[in-house]
Amino acid sequence: MENRSSIGRSSSGTPDGILPLGAHLDMTAATGLDHCRLDPRARVDDHAAFEEMRSHIVDFYSGIDEVVHAFETAGGAVFDCVPYEQQPALRDWTGPYPVAPDLTEIFRDGPAAESRPAVEPPRIGVDRDRHGNLRQAPEGSVPVRRVTLTDLGRFATLADSHRKFIVPADAATHLYARAWQNVNNLGGHSRLSLDQPVFASVDDFALSQQWFAAGDGDTRQTIEVGWQVYPAKYGDALPHGFIFWTPDNYATGAYNNEDSKFIKASAAPTFVAAPLTPVSIVGGAQYEIEIAVYLSGGNWWLYVGGITAANAIGCYPASLFGTGPMASGATRARFGGETASDVAPRPPMGSGEFAATGWPKAGFHRTVYYHTTGGGSQWLPLTPDQANPAQYTVVTNTASDWGAYFFYGGPGGAD
Repeated sequence: MENRSSIGRSSSGTPDGILPLGAHLDMTAATGLDHCRLDPRARVDDHAAFEEMRSHIVDFYSGIDEVVHAFETAGGAVFDCVPYEQQPALRDWTGPYPVAPDLTEIFRDGPAAESRPAVEPPRIGVDRDRHGNLRQAPEGSVPVRRVTLTDLGRFATLADSHRKFIVPADAATHLYARAWQNVNNLGGHSRLSLDQPVFASVDDFALSQQWFAAGDGDTRQTIEVGWQVYPAKYGDALPHGFIFWTPDNYATGAYNNEDSKFIKASAAPTFVAAPLTPVSIVGGAQYEIEIAVYLSGGNWWLYVGGITAANAIGCYPASLFGTGPMASGATRARFGGETASDVAPRPPMGSGEFAATGWPKAGFHRTVYYHTTGGGSQWLPLTPDQANPAQYTVVTNTASDWGAYFFYGGPGGAD
């Protein structure tokens, strides 16, 4: 690889305390498998898998010639803010760039519910890192979490690092507590509590999310968005914002923007793969994130922190789903929690409290509605799904101030 140490210097100079992107790429070129394996968390299979990871990093940054800003997260990860048009998802883009719709105008007469005063949004991309750099992308740029051999090397292969299920057969290791409805839809909305379940294994994960899906068996397609605690992926035990998509029942697809398919919106809130704070306290202060998904203009748009155009974090082009059902809409809407573990005990889900403990202890989703195919929005009739009630439970309800809502979660434990 040619020396690229000049890449990463903005017009105002390198952000304080941040290694320039070009220098990072030079270090990646010089790093060998033996060095990677000095990290006790490394799981990379062999030299061939390691070289595939290195090639992926080179390909990911191909076409990025400038970094206008950079910052570090609380967990130590670096985000490079690159010009909007240089982001990996637009490398082969032709035609006008996608423009996010303002959902407040589209759904002016749709469901509405007042927030309880004790529920507060987390801080997303508005504070400063330990070096004093603002954790926010400047106008005209997008924040991209820096791809490293350290992060990828915590998985056996590059494909494993992208997948939600390491192999499709591993779906049996995933447990759920969620509310759902089979209904034709163009996405939906909820405000979900931000929790930080604590567990011992770095290979376990727990999440809270929205699923929008269509198709069955090998043709199942999904778009998913929420937060997850996944130490093997992010290198820390903090909840991170995440997105996921699959066109073929999890055989392919990827988290976040690791396959360069998700188009980030300019100056969007720093959410994708970023740690989120503060978190809810069982019996104390509760924090939540507002998330919405909407199919419009041939793109699946994702919103965080509100439903104005400024809250759009980006979109998945519907064309990614080819001739599959998600190219034109979804048939299932699901909201709630998921955990994964190869061995017992299962990790906690949500706050770690059962649904029956309610407010302000259990995790929740509230103001749950879906976007109808006719262009409006409706409260979602919630059907509980708690296949493992000894570990995780769900309680659904409706209220004047929360609309359709549910509490969910549990301590996990032995099967």
